[in-house]
Amino acid sequence: MKKFIFLLFLSACQQSDKATVPPEKMALILKDMHIAQTYVYEQKLSNQERKNKLKQLYFSILSKYNVSKQDFHEAMNYYSDHVHELDSIYKMIIEKTSNPNEN
Repeated sequence: MKKFIFLLFLSACQQSDKATVPPEKMALILKDMHIAQTYVYEQKLSNQERKNKLKQLYFSILSKYNVSKQDFHEAMNYYSDHVHELDSIYKMIIEKTSNPNEN
């Protein structure tokens, strides 16, 4: 979770005028990233192993959705500046996790 918050903070350091990743896709990416974080933090790994594993998983998730690291960071920056849209994305994530059969 700390890694995700750090990534969110880093992405908020730059300004962007539009989302490089649409909200629906962003919701899927963030959902998968949160699941990956939970999985990694449940493992008995050193901090460095966790960091490496999360980095691998994040790369795999972004590849799965065909989104570059730069596009992801730009999108997080945009959504951080447009909190109402980020809130809508998290509502989608909650909906998707609450109703897993609908995914």
